[in-house]
Amino acid sequence: MTPPSWYARLPMFGGKRLLAVDNNVIGAYFFESPTDEVRFAFEEPGLQIQCSRQAIDEALNHPDFRVDRRREMWTRLAELQGRGKVFLSGTSQMTKAQLELYEKLTTLLSNAEVQKKDAPIVADAIVKRIPLLTLDQRLKNAVTSALRNAKVCDFLKDNSLPDSATVIFVS
Repeated sequence: MTPPSWYARLPMFGGKRLLAVDNNVIGAYFFESPTDEVRFAFEEPGLQIQCSRQAIDEALNHPDFRVDRRREMWTRLAELQGRGKVFLSGTSQMTKAQLELYEKLTTLLSNAEVQKKDAPIVADAIVKRIPLLTLDQRLKNAVTSALRNAKVCDFLKDNSLPDSATVIFVS
């Protein structure tokens, strides 16, 4: 499978490139016809998927997925985690400084058009400097709009965090 154009710009850790995903990507891979990008993310051995607690919770508790399908997803995610393909990355893996940035940024994003349930996922990716793959155009639009908010923009610049949608999202 041909790597997407964004693959080469992903950060490296432990010999693997890192990519954050949201619940839409997880659901698409397990229960829908995944795009080539989603399939690549889950099947490329040189890439590790970072899932925030919020993304996993949303995917596993999505009202459109039957309970038995959720259990199947949990089992398959556990298998991928056991192989090191998926890393459940949450606030427990953040330094104190990262956690403070994450909490402030989550609030700022929530106050600037990003839905309250989406803000932690975006803040997690930004603070960890791991680009985010999402299939949710509404989320991309909301973040793009939030990046025009003076408080969000100043906070990102003051803390040397990614401050453009082209850096925050992979596509």
